[in-house]
Formats: sequence, structure tokens, C-alpha cells
Amino acid sequence: MHFYHKRLIILAFVVLSFFFTRNCVLAITVSPVKYEFDLKPGSAKYGQVTLFNETSVKQSYYPTSLNFSADGESGRQKFSDAKDVTGLNKWFSFGIEPITLGPGEYTEFDWSINVPESAESGGYSAVLLFSNLPADAGAGSVGVGGRIGVIFLVNVTGDAKEGAEIESFKVIPEGDSLFRSTEVMTDKLPVDIELRVKNTGGLHIVPKCEIKVTDIFGRESFLDVFPADGTILPGTIRRFHSRFGSKSATDGDFLYNLRNEWMEFTVGRYRAKATVSYGSENQSIVAVSTFWILPWRTGLCLGIISVLLVLVINGYNRKTVSAARKKTGES
Repeated sequence: MHFYHKRLIILAFVVLSFFFTRNCVLAITVSPVKYEFDLKPGSAKYGQVTLFNETSVKQSYYPTSLNFSADGESGRQKFSDAKDVTGLNKWFSFGIEPITLGPGEYTEFDWSINVPESAESGGYSAVLLFSNLPADAGAGSVGVGGRIGVIFLVNVTGDAKEGAEIESFKVIPEGDSLFRSTEVMTDKLPVDIELRVKNTGGLHIVPKCEIKVTDIFGRESFLDVFPADGTILPGTIRRFHSRFGSKSATDGDFLYNLRNEWMEFTVGRYRAKATVSYGSENQSIVAVSTFWILPWRTGLCLGIISVLLVLVINGYNRKTVSAARKKTGES
């Protein structure tokens, strides 16, 4: 087959695939996206989720629920198998019939959670999913399907306690540290600050993190912490991060880095303090980390200028003294 014909066939296949998947990809808005509440054993909770069809065609959505756990420390979810009907997934009640919405239409989807009397206290997590494919769709349909979910975080009250500890708190400079030391030493900003908090209790917690950086002159800077609202599941670690300094001081040549050092002049030992508040009683835990900023390019230039000034002043003084002696001798 001619190469030109092959290119036409490939192009046609790409175009057809685009239009096919365009009508199959999930385009739906759900609100709210997360529920968090406490329930007693034997109690129930009722609510609604708003579903809105964003597409220009009629769509059907299939509801289902899954338990989930933390996948790493970034806040991602790891969903359980659909056959796992324990815990919060088992306590869910909602209609299982598909929801059909026309273009631009919306509806309210009812759900309820019924906690049995025998439920153990602790934190439970599940997600209520809406997909444009039925739960029993074949594996070959996965590529053209999608799903969106509402997260449910439920604390069943009882004997379970709240607890947290700071797993680590450290400063991470851009590039390598200047010297090997127990304290970070860098020559430029910004520096990233990483805070890892572990949930040591049996309930979900949503900590409030504050990071304060103090310089050698006592000036304080309060930093933004991301994520600002990060739920930590029982027995897991959540990573929070922040940044001190501007984004302009990046790698470049000597003059570029010198300019950045001068524009945002920082020098000396800095103290970073993290305060984490959590729980119904607003308990607090604290960690401290220190680091040094040594702008050696600026220091080198100032040193050279100082040496030149000393040489100029000494030369001027010698010239003045020599002229005075010569004048005195002539007199």
C-alpha cells in the first residue's frame, strides 16, 4: 500500500475514534464532592447528591459504591474490590437503577447510611460512584468509559480515640546543599518545606497546619500549606508541603543567580516551626527545623568590592603621604 494511503487510513481512524469516544466519555457534575460527619452506632444519615448532565446528548449513569483506603501519602484513594461489601459500603442504601438525563438536565439522587448497633467505633471511608457504564460492563469497554464519585468519611463514635504525630518535618532546597551537615545549607531561594503527619488514632482527622519561618533578625513569615484541607485516614500518613521564598531563584548562570540573590537578599540561620492542630479538642503538636541560607555569589562580589576599596584607599593614602613628605623636604 502506498505510504500516502496509509497516512489517510491512520488519520481517518484517529478522527473516528475521537468522535466515538467524545460521546462516550463521562461528562457529569456532582455536588457536593465530599461528606464528613460523625454517627453513633444504630443511627442513620440521609442526604442527596445533585447530578448534572453537561453533554449535548442524553446520558445514563449507573450508581455504585466502593470502600477505599489511602494510596500513598498524597491523598489519592485506592478503591477496594466491588465484592467488598463490608463497613461503610455495606451500610449504604440508594437506588441501583440507572439515572437517565437529557442534555443540560439535573436531578437529586437520594442516599442513606444506616450504621448497625454492633458497628465498631472508628473511621470508615467509601465513595459513591456514577459511571456511564454498568458495573458488569466487559473489560473491553473500560477505555471508553468514565466515572466520578462523592467521598464519604464517617467517624463512628465510641471507644476509638483521636491521635496524631509529626512523622517528619524537613527543609528541601532547590538543588544540592552546599555542605554536608545536620542542617540544610543552601545558597538561594526558594526552599520547599515538607511536613508529614501520621494519624495514630482510630478516627479520621482533618489537621490545621501552620508553618512559621523566623530569620536571624526575628522577622516572621507565615507560609501557605498545601493541601489546606487534607483528611488523614486512621493509621496512615499525609504529606503537606509549603515553600519559602520566591520562584524566581532558579538555576542559571552566575550573573542571573547573583541578580536573584540581590533582589531577594536573605542570609543566615532560619528557624521553621510547624504547628499541627487536630481533633474535637483542638490538640496541638509542634516540630522545628532549621536551615542556613548563604548567598556566596553576593558575598564574593561584596568581598571583591571591599578589597578593591581597601586597595584604592591605601593607594590614595600612600600618594597623599608621599606628596606631603616631598613638599616638606623641598621646604
